[in-house]
Amino acid sequence: MDWNQGSAGILNAIREGFGDEKLVVRSSAINEDTFESSFAGCFYSELDVPGGNEKRVSNAIQKVIRSYEQRGDASLSNQVLVQEQTKHIAMSGVVFTRTLHKNAPYYTINFDEKTKATDSVTKGIEQQVVYIARWCKTSDVPDKWKPLLEAVREIEGIIPHISLDIEFAISPEGDIVTYQVRP
Repeated sequence: MDWNQGSAGILNAIREGFGDEKLVVRSSAINEDTFESSFAGCFYSELDVPGGNEKRVSNAIQKVIRSYEQRGDASLSNQVLVQEQTKHIAMSGVVFTRTLHKNAPYYTINFDEKTKATDSVTKGIEQQVVYIARWCKTSDVPDKWKPLLEAVREIEGIIPHISLDIEFAISPEGDIVTYQVRP
């Protein structure tokens, strides 16, 4: 639905769908996350938006739309994603299914388990790195990484034959949350 034509209906649907949950309002531009370019982090995202506060939700959506315009990337095909924010995390980060600079066959896990923030790695605030050889059996991987590696391999089964960049979080119970997958 077009924001300019139906913002009241969109805000109502968000309120009904999410209630007072904390939300993430983020970009989904047509030139974002393509095979040619990523533009990861180029557009505005806002965390901790109270779903029951229409003014805050509206302001966050408008900020995302303005971020498209400020970069000269305005398009009627751009979208704004509104998602429930993950409440409790033990770790967050980004997994690359190949090394970035040499395309070597290693899962590269950039992660943060200190700040408990979902965006610390993508913002470059905090990160540690682990490499796991692609040919390793899941049973040979340290227990800490097994659920994430299983999730990544499941995603690779759905999106085969290309290198992926996967944003994730892990709950204190070990549940994997996938935020975004891009080439």
